[in-house]
Amino acid sequence: MAKVITEDMFDDIVSSGPMQFFKHTEDKGAVEIVFTSSITHTEPGDEDMFGRIWNPPITDANGMPIIDPATNKPREAWPKTEATCTINGMPHVYSFSAKSLLREFIAALRQEGITNDDLPGTKWSINRAGRWNWVIKYLGKEDIDEDNTSSSSSKKDEKEESPKKEESGDEVKDALVNFKKTNPQKVEAGLNKNSLIQYICFETDLKPTQVEGKLTSLIESGFLSIRDDGLITIN
Repeated sequence: MAKVITEDMFDDIVSSGPMQFFKHTEDKGAVEIVFTSSITHTEPGDEDMFGRIWNPPITDANGMPIIDPATNKPREAWPKTEATCTINGMPHVYSFSAKSLLREFIAALRQEGITNDDLPGTKWSINRAGRWNWVIKYLGKEDIDEDNTSSSSSKKDEKEESPKKEESGDEVKDALVNFKKTNPQKVEAGLNKNSLIQYICFETDLKPTQVEGKLTSLIESGFLSIRDDGLITIN
């Protein structure tokens, strides 16, 4: 029997992921990717780059163990390795959980002299040429604040029209106010600084170094506080 979706169900749907998840399979061919974050690694039970607890599904809707087709054994909780990016101008979460991909990509980074911290704003062509084979090419830098998406363009126009707003940190403050409204329990428990930076980078057009500076200003103004355990709270 059909049922009306409730507000709680809406919350579950939204919290399941802010962007499309992109797992690179052989049939996708060469894909051009502009990374908008560094690569992150999250163990089961830990908080991911979006401030969510990573609990990969190991049982089905009836509570029965999910059988891993590769091993024919019950699936065990696994860590995830990922980064945010844009593909054809659309935001995605790009999975590096294939160990062969992660190894090849690290080798490509080192060949180009690029660190993980420098990854945001770099453009790559990645092609899965076989189950274990990858062809990875560095295509240069791209300004992730000035891509061709309509949302980014409108944000850029707003910043050009209102430079004082950008300098005052209102964009970051607005994102934090919205986060506090939708995640009061997480805010009360305290927020990891790096996770907070990643969240704000996704919600705005700012880069991690810009966000960190604005967080410092908001701490000095009293809008944010740092607890003894190093976690941040929104006042």
